[in-house]
Formats: sequence, C-alpha cells, structure tokens
Amino acid sequence: MTVNGSVLPDTTLVTTGIPSLDEILHGGLVPCRIYLVEGSPGSGKTTLALQYLLEGVRRGERCLYIMLSETKVEIEAIAYLTKTATPESLIAAVRARQPVT
Repeated sequence: MTVNGSVLPDTTLVTTGIPSLDEILHGGLVPCRIYLVEGSPGSGKTTLALQYLLEGVRRGERCLYIMLSETKVEIEAIAYLTKTATPESLIAAVRARQPVT
C-alpha cells in the first residue's frame, strides 16, 4: 500500500462495517491500534462504535464495548433508531459467536 508516496508494509485492514467509510479509509482500519473518535453530541460516534462492534461479531471476533457516558436505555435507543441491534442481541451474538440478526 502507498500513502502520500510512502510504501507501507503489507497490512490486512479491518473493515469498519460501513462500506462508505471503508472506501474513505482505503479499505478500513489498521488492526491492533487505538482510535479516538471525537465529535459533538449526535454526530454518530456511538453509531460508528456499534457498527464496528457488529462487524467484529459478524467476523467471529471477540468484542468489547465500554461506554462511560451512555446508559443502557440510550444505547438501546441509538441501536433502534439506526436499525443496528439491541444490547441483548449483541450480548447473545457474542456469547454464541454468531452473526447478529
């Protein structure tokens, strides 16, 4: 992969679960890195996190989501409004290591 004229070592990128974002990122995120997502309320930070988590579950990966400022009810509302999933279906999918439906 070449970025700004520099050749980077071959790295398999990790999809975010959001095709248009993966396109902007030239294929996804570099694995084993920490990413800070910042934005004002309502900008989509939690939705992005849920999509990324769901993609990891779909790929059979172990996932952990730590929230510091949102309640379970707020997460459920975001999942419902964005048509992602409920916390219960996420937990069940992770325990069963199966895709979320």
